[in-house]
Amino acid sequence: MAPIPPGSPAGTEAKPESWRLRLFNRFTQFCWLLGVLLLWTSWSIFSRALAAPRPMGTPIPPISWVFAWGALAAAIIGLIGFVTTCFYMGSLAEWAYDDVTGKRLRVGPVLALLIGVPLGLLASSLCIRLINFGIAPLTLASFGAVAGLFVASVWPLVSGMISFVHLMRWALVNRDEALASYGRRSARIVQRIEEGQRVKP
Repeated sequence: MAPIPPGSPAGTEAKPESWRLRLFNRFTQFCWLLGVLLLWTSWSIFSRALAAPRPMGTPIPPISWVFAWGALAAAIIGLIGFVTTCFYMGSLAEWAYDDVTGKRLRVGPVLALLIGVPLGLLASSLCIRLINFGIAPLTLASFGAVAGLFVASVWPLVSGMISFVHLMRWALVNRDEALASYGRRSARIVQRIEEGQRVKP
């Protein structure tokens, strides 16, 4: 990460933030947990309906599909919120004069969703094919190429996340050092005032 230019406002001026965006990001990321709970509930109802004795042709309870569709909706909302969260993190990185991390966090999630997800699904199908039908040279080569493209498509997002973690660690260290330095200066000022008061007649 590049050092902050002398006289830059970073660390001295608060970054303008939108409380609506932060609230939206928190809600959407909570949807991941909500989606898991809905999916677990749907599967529990479905498995109990299959295990219970029932006449032939009895349909699965519709409530199971309601929970399943709810889990899918929660996952979609979580994906949208993940993109906006990355954009927000990118704006924080750019405010701290780390433009490289900011660009990675803005471009990374779009590449991962539009290119990485399809490539990941294709790589998974090729891997299953290799497991079920044995190692075939053409399938193995295809899997290697697709896996390489998948790694390349998600790398901007992964590297941006790693850089952002280092950026936050750097910010916390600087904050602690600044507070410690301010405390030492304040203590010296108080000490000088006390010494001046003691030498007065």
